[in-house]
Parts: sequence; structure tokens; C-alpha cells
Amino acid sequence: SFTYGDAVRAEDTYPALVAERLDGAVKNAGVSSYGLTQMLLAARDLLPRVEPDLLIVQYSTWLVDRATQPFAPSYFGLIPVPYFYGDEGIELHGPAFGSLVFDLPVGGYRHSPRSAIDFLSFAWRVGLPLFLHDDYHMLYYYAGRAIGFIPQPTSNRDGMVRHVFSEMARLADSVDASLVIVVLGGGPEPVPIPRHLLPASAVIVDAHQALLEALPVRDRATYDRSYAHWRGEPPRIVDRHPNERAHDIIAGSIVDAVSDSTGAR
Repeated sequence: SFTYGDAVRAEDTYPALVAERLDGAVKNAGVSSYGLTQMLLAARDLLPRVEPDLLIVQYSTWLVDRATQPFAPSYFGLIPVPYFYGDEGIELHGPAFGSLVFDLPVGGYRHSPRSAIDFLSFAWRVGLPLFLHDDYHMLYYYAGRAIGFIPQPTSNRDGMVRHVFSEMARLADSVDASLVIVVLGGGPEPVPIPRHLLPASAVIVDAHQALLEALPVRDRATYDRSYAHWRGEPPRIVDRHPNERAHDIIAGSIVDAVSDSTGAR
């Protein structure tokens, strides 16, 4: 969601700003709630078709966390996703079952008048099918986990990070692209960067540190005041994803790092 640009216009996202400042075009493949597994699958699909000059990949600790979770973050219902398993050789396991969330007629109830009939209609058309679907498939999931048919997620986080970014580097090399790893965090604390796990050929951009250095004081209140989305009177936070100012700083740090790398060559 940080790379996708949640709550900002497409032209204000850091991928678009980087492309503009480097006189290029952009394909923003960021998707809210993705983790390392979906990022790797997207790169396998897109790189041979797009053949970019730069492959910009986000690194954040929550992206690693999500790659060990069989279900994506969701406000309702279950969304099974691919995850990594195996503590020796890292392997990718597909979703345990299909999700019903995206097939339900939820949209029609967002602005419908509240009434007992409306509630009963929602329960019959959305709630009951969702509960039955998820409960039934979770029985299958837990049974599969119990007998070993569905593997446990990996606990080898270091191996997983090395595996994903090594393949990202190989994919980039296959289309003669430069791999750029952008480190992003979600608060006033620095993000530990596992440089020993990342490809030596990659340009590593600590964009989160650039955000922190632009703050007069490094605390949660100042960070939120500077980089969150505020609306209303009096203003209040409506979204803690990076705002336009944050995307501008992130883009600047990437352009500087890429320019320095190109000049060094």
C-alpha cells in the first residue's frame, strides 16, 4: 500500500515521481496488503513483459511478516494467500482455498437505508454465505495442517528474505534492469536493514531514514503530523499511509541513490 500510494493520487506516488524526475515511464505494481510472496509472483509475471530499466522493490518488515501468514489482512472474511514454507529450502505454497470475499454483493449495502429488512437481506446474501464458506474451508485447512498435507509457514525469515531478493536480482538481470530496494517503515524508529541478506548488486535506498532526517523531532506525534493524511476541522488523522510530502521525500532519495549509482559506473 505504501508503493501503491494509498490515499494519494497516482501522479503523486513515489514511483510516478521517480519516473518523472528520471524522464521515464512507470508501471506501479504495488497492491495494498501484498507481502513478499505476491511481490515475487508479480515480478515473475511483469518483468519479462515490461522489461524496465529499474526494478524498484519495497522492503518493510511487515512485508516479511505477511509472507509467513496464510491469510491476508482483511476487515471481514478470510483471504487465503500464497506463503513460504520450509526451514531449509524455501518453497512457495499457493492459497489454501479460494476466497468468497470479493464475490459477495457488499457494495449494494454500503448506502442502503438501514432497516430490519435491510439487515436480514444482508445477513442472507452476505453474512450467511461468508460464514458457511469460511467455516467449512477452515475445517479443511486445519485438518490439512494436522496431517501435514498443508505445510506450516516457514520460521526462517532470513532465508526467506535472501530467497526473495536473490530471485528479484536474477529477474532484473534477465531483462538488463537495475534492482533498487527501497526501505520503508511506519513510524519514528529507524528500520533495521538486513544488508547481508540482500544482493550485492542492488541499490539499497534507506528512504525511511530520509523521512526521519526531515523531521524536526523524531517522535510519533511529529511523524504523524508530517507524513499522515489529515482531514476535517479540527484536523484529524484519516490515514497513516505516507502523504504527498512523504512520497516526495521518498522519490528524492531514490533518484539521488540511482543517480549516484549510475555516476559511479
